[in-house]
Amino acid sequence: MECALGRMNWLAIAHALQNLASITVQTRFPPVEFQLEKAIVDVAVQNELQVRIDHRTKAVSFGLDLHVAHKEEVPEGPYLQQKCQEEQQKIIQVYLRSSKKEHKQMLERKAVIEARKEYLESLHVKREREEQKLLRLQQKENLEAEQKRLNEERQKREVLRRKQELQEIEKKQAMDKIAALKKTTVGAKALKDLTEEEIEAMDADDILARQVEQLDKEKRELQTRLKTQEKKMDYLARAMRVEEIPLLKQQYEEHLVQDQKFWEEQEEERVQRRVEREEKERKEKEKREKREREEAEEKARKEKEEKEREYREKVAKLDEMERKRREREKEIEEREQRASRPDSERDGPPRGLERDRDRDRLGPPRRDEKEEGGSWRRDERERPPPDDGRRREEREPPPPSRDQEEREQDRESTGGWRRGGDGRDDRYRDDRRDDRFRDDRFRDGSSDDPMTMISPTFHLVLAVVDFGLSAVTTMANAALLWTIFRDSRRLLETPPSLLIANLCVSDLAVGLIAGNLVGVKDVYRYQGLDVPVLLDLIIRLGLGLSLFVSSGSIIALSCDRYIAVMHPLKYRSTMTKEKVRYCIALIWLVAVTVFFLPLTNVPEEIFKIVYAHTHASLPAILLTMMYCKVFLAFGKRKRELKDAGITSSMRSKQALDREKNMVVTILIVLALFYVTVLPEFVALHLMQFCESCKRSLLFRQLEVVFSRFLFLNSAMNPFVYAWRLPKYRHVFLRYRSRKFSPTYV
Repeated sequence: MECALGRMNWLAIAHALQNLASITVQTRFPPVEFQLEKAIVDVAVQNELQVRIDHRTKAVSFGLDLHVAHKEEVPEGPYLQQKCQEEQQKIIQVYLRSSKKEHKQMLERKAVIEARKEYLESLHVKREREEQKLLRLQQKENLEAEQKRLNEERQKREVLRRKQELQEIEKKQAMDKIAALKKTTVGAKALKDLTEEEIEAMDADDILARQVEQLDKEKRELQTRLKTQEKKMDYLARAMRVEEIPLLKQQYEEHLVQDQKFWEEQEEERVQRRVEREEKERKEKEKREKREREEAEEKARKEKEEKEREYREKVAKLDEMERKRREREKEIEEREQRASRPDSERDGPPRGLERDRDRDRLGPPRRDEKEEGGSWRRDERERPPPDDGRRREEREPPPPSRDQEEREQDRESTGGWRRGGDGRDDRYRDDRRDDRFRDDRFRDGSSDDPMTMISPTFHLVLAVVDFGLSAVTTMANAALLWTIFRDSRRLLETPPSLLIANLCVSDLAVGLIAGNLVGVKDVYRYQGLDVPVLLDLIIRLGLGLSLFVSSGSIIALSCDRYIAVMHPLKYRSTMTKEKVRYCIALIWLVAVTVFFLPLTNVPEEIFKIVYAHTHASLPAILLTMMYCKVFLAFGKRKRELKDAGITSSMRSKQALDREKNMVVTILIVLALFYVTVLPEFVALHLMQFCESCKRSLLFRQLEVVFSRFLFLNSAMNPFVYAWRLPKYRHVFLRYRSRKFSPTYV
């Protein structure tokens, strides 16, 4: 029984180790003094286990092959009898009860064995791969070492070869020099005492030394010969000079006489030419003066005629205005006369207190027309504007015309103006008529400066606003320039920073020069003084130059952002510092060109339109087009990130945050530009092409207020483009803290 159990165990082990490689068996079950081998051999000798060793595949096989059939041998002698039928039935029942469990255990054991086999095979494959990898690495290192050794040997051979070639070249050059030297006189003399062996042994330095030695020798000999010849020539020159001195004195006296004669002739010719030239210049000067005098007289005559014509036109216009006003005054007097009559004697319906009050407040109409049914209709178009109660500035009265003289004579003859129906005195009526006269002049366009018709308080408020905006603009831009100057190496390292510095300079000019001068101009108007022409010209020139540079810098910054968003890979090659400097120079050149427009004969209306389009319409079109494309690019990029499903990553969130910040900045820039520039742009065009707008005091006040928005743009630019960036704020705060912090010694 024990023998049968031992055989079953060995069969199980043989089944588990079937077809295992001998290397695996040796690895997993290392031999312990050949005990395992001895046990296998003993079992095989006793016919208890069949073993087959395959040395070709290095494998040990246990058991018989399944395709081999063995004959059952019947033992001789006594043997066990078959059990009875009952015992067989019991055995069958026991087998049936335990067969499933044992079968399951066998399957599990088989699965474990298969998994173990696969694991061992994978370890074996992994070990073989590692061994092959180590082998390849070793072979690679050996190959690299061999290659390195071969390279070193090749380099040594190359160095030796080059050295030999250099020696051969030097030797050949030395022989060529010797051959060339032999052909010369100096070389032949230097080498005549040397043998061929000595010549071949010489190098370039020896040849040069021989040549220098021979040249020194020849030089000494030449100096000796020259010194001898010098002595001979000295003796000869002395002898020749002794004989030549009398002849030279005679020749000098002859030349002196000839030169005196020649000078007298030339002097006479010079005097004659000078007289002729002066006579010719005198005649030309007389002709030129006569022509200039005629031109000046003609010009003065034309100017006088032009002034007389303008004077006649103005006098005629003023006479016409005075005539109309006199007619209105006569109508007022006639109405007052009709109003003083009894009701039965009036031609029209009775007028009450309200109509008299309207007449005194609005002035009389041009004519009264009686409609059908007995009602009176007034021509409202010819009614003068109502008095708003504001005190207008006193103006210098125009020269008296014929109608004015007649009116004064009538006034003196009648003893003054008549009283109205409400009992107001003559002085109030004179003020009312003067106000209506000024309103008529303003409507007819005969006033020189319509801004003087505006209330002085309005000009005072404008002056305060101008000086306030100038202070804010100057301080913000000056602080930014100071910050850039203190840390220019870091703040001017990118192309946009150069454009920001240029924008800061132009805005500083707006606040420091143009803004303060406009405030001074408003102070003049507040005091009722005439604005100097030079001050007005300087304001126009300063605004034209600085605002154009500011608009150009904003466009350049927008182009920079457009290229950075639309073509990020080409940004560094496209936007370089050199190109940005050229762009800034071009902006200033065009600004200076536009700057000289007010100095030319171009009408004011034309250069105002040019300013409007160069400062507003062109930048508005360019900014809108570029930022619309940038918005579309942002939307497309956001959709791409959303479609790719990477919107939750930290990097994509940072990119989206940067794009949102840029979108907010773009909206701020566009809104600031439209709010500050477009109102003045529209107002200028309406002032040029709308006649009713020219006559409206309210519209003129709005146009002046809109012009101050330009200064607001210059005051906000530093905060939009620079101060909102952390690097500018940090630099400013750092240097400010250094400046105001206490210093300890």
